[in-house]
Amino acid sequence: MNSSRTKRSSSRGVFGFAVGLTALLIAAVIAYAIFGRGETTPPIVTEPGELLVVSEHPAEASDFVEVPHQAPDTARPLGEGIVDVRVVDGVGQPVADAVLRLECQAVEGDDGDRLPLLDATTDSAGTGSFGQLPWGRYSVSATVGDEAGRENVTLREERPRILLELILAPSGGIDGIVLDGEGTPLADVTLTMLNVATGPDKITTTQSQEDGTFLFSDLPLGRYQIQSEAAGFAAGLTEILEIGGKAVTIVMGPGGQLAGKIHQLGTSTPVADVSVHIEGNGYVGIDYEVVSDEAGAFQLEHVAPGVLVVTSDDKTYALNPSRNVVSVEMDQAASTTLYVEAAGTVSGRVFEADSGAPIAGAVISISGPDNLGRFWNSQPTDEEGRYQLTSLMPGPLTARLSKMPPPSEFSIASSPTQLIDLQPGEAKADVDFPVDPGQSICGTVVDSAGLPVAMARVVLMKYRPREESAFDRTITITDRDGRFCIYNVAVTMVEVEPDVFEPEFLTLEASFHEQRSEPITFPNYSESLSDVTLKLAPSATGVIAGLVVDDHGVPAHATVSLRHPYMTSGFSARSYHTESDGHFLFQHLDAEDYEIWLAVDNGTGYNGGKKLAHSLTLGPGERKLDLRLVVREGGVITGTVRDADGNPIQGFDVEAWDMDIGDYESSAKTDIEGHFEITSLNGTRYDLHPDGADDQGRYWGVPAKPGDDVDIVLTPDFYERYKAKTMIWIIDPETGEEVTVFEDYVPPVQEVSE
Repeated sequence: MNSSRTKRSSSRGVFGFAVGLTALLIAAVIAYAIFGRGETTPPIVTEPGELLVVSEHPAEASDFVEVPHQAPDTARPLGEGIVDVRVVDGVGQPVADAVLRLECQAVEGDDGDRLPLLDATTDSAGTGSFGQLPWGRYSVSATVGDEAGRENVTLREERPRILLELILAPSGGIDGIVLDGEGTPLADVTLTMLNVATGPDKITTTQSQEDGTFLFSDLPLGRYQIQSEAAGFAAGLTEILEIGGKAVTIVMGPGGQLAGKIHQLGTSTPVADVSVHIEGNGYVGIDYEVVSDEAGAFQLEHVAPGVLVVTSDDKTYALNPSRNVVSVEMDQAASTTLYVEAAGTVSGRVFEADSGAPIAGAVISISGPDNLGRFWNSQPTDEEGRYQLTSLMPGPLTARLSKMPPPSEFSIASSPTQLIDLQPGEAKADVDFPVDPGQSICGTVVDSAGLPVAMARVVLMKYRPREESAFDRTITITDRDGRFCIYNVAVTMVEVEPDVFEPEFLTLEASFHEQRSEPITFPNYSESLSDVTLKLAPSATGVIAGLVVDDHGVPAHATVSLRHPYMTSGFSARSYHTESDGHFLFQHLDAEDYEIWLAVDNGTGYNGGKKLAHSLTLGPGERKLDLRLVVREGGVITGTVRDADGNPIQGFDVEAWDMDIGDYESSAKTDIEGHFEITSLNGTRYDLHPDGADDQGRYWGVPAKPGDDVDIVLTPDFYERYKAKTMIWIIDPETGEEVTVFEDYVPPVQEVSE
């Protein structure tokens, strides 16, 4: 008999309630609670380099009218979060009377079951709002007729208010039936729609009917999977689905069985009472928790087929991170042996260096000890500034202060990284992180009459000396008094010539609706600024929109990036990811010259085959709405990345650099089996690089060409054989400009006419 203790948990959907007669009265009360009070709301601040999801047309707070799905009762968890929504059509015009729906995905401290669906309708400006929301993750959708838009947002204490712009696009539905192995319809099966392009990311949940049928409607065109769960069956996951396809048949099966043993690392000694989590790779919320019995054994039934990832938060033992993957097939029994070591603990404080005052909400992260630095754990500090990281694998660890609670005037960079040699079972205390104040830029955004403007968008851009394109930016939103603050602003000296150093420089500007401020430049920023004024003025801005298709004229997934011709990189921060309809849209553009760069969206979060697709000149207020860009299929390089012991490495970033032009072109991330596929390659010779050196500072480059299948095994001999080539600067004889090439670059032979 199986003596192991098991528990299975999964995420559940939320359910709507009927609209009550008191909805309008409650809406008025909520609107007053959100907008009518005189207190100053803290500005929304992001960490440097983090992009805040905001509307390009943020509206006045008083413009948003909340219309709840029903009056919230005492059972509904309330909070301080607000989601403001603006709905536009494909060319950026506001859409009135769009039906908005907010669905809870997960709420802090609650499973979300008590939070009903909330509905609202956009006003004449295309805006609507949801308020009094607890911190958590939500799905927000807008529908008008057969068009829809949907995005997921996360509310948390440091981002209490989010302004979201939803762009309507053609939508449709996915329907089908759920059966058991004998063809009998199954009712009450929990079905979760996952967006493949974003994770997978949970979109919405429904239940199968008495006859086993189901329907998901109002889905924007895209790629989806359906996850199915029911008692007595294994969880299932469909193949990738497209909107408008044929009905889906989901067959629920018993799944597989998994038997395992847990041994002490380096021995065959069984270890009892070790708690581990086993998650289905590609699933959302499927987590089996198991505890080993006296013989160190455990057993699971109805396991979801596929590759499973094993993790542990056991306080006594830490799981060896290099052997935590197991594969289970339908109706088959699988076995595995997991190895553990006595877990260690690291604790300490984060505090102000001068006063010793504790800092709550700072995040301490620890990585190691495997040779790829993949093991990782983190924890925020409590009210006394203390943290304690448990379940740590012994070995060399790297501890660092990874995040400060925004808004914070203290600088992460002021507290150095610490190296720790953790022994088995050791409790390492007093690993402290004192921090010093950083510099900040604060000020006010005003209109042409000098009155403060709430919810204006303020952008701080950072540039390297002698370069025209920004490499970092921070975005924030003004509060009700038009105030903003951007913290932890720092610039460094950059060597522009041998022994010649110049500082990075900053620009600051604001925008609101069709108004923009003149950018302020700080060429020699060195100290905090507290009273910067950004004055808005009307600005005639333009629009660039169009369609991306493949070689056959079919709308394609792609990343479209807009840049100025003088930028040195093919991609900038202003990018647009098309869905299945292939449309892209850039709004609020100044009258300038532009280049449009294009890359195939390969579904892994990386893009292949970037290239210049179009150049144009945009006049003041001009709207170019009919561009047609074509993505080519291109070549493919595949391969596998394994560690020195031959184990596959998941999540490894492999970049392809075109050796003929000395520039990055595409990249891919390895899957659970260590496999990668780099697509849409336009060149003929490539160097495959890792995305950065490993924890020992080693870096490599493997030559490859389209069609190759490369087996990369990270042994010491491999690193010696494939040392990365060095990039050098040369003068292009045709343009006279400096360009980067590999050190073995051979310039083309110039033909000389007689």
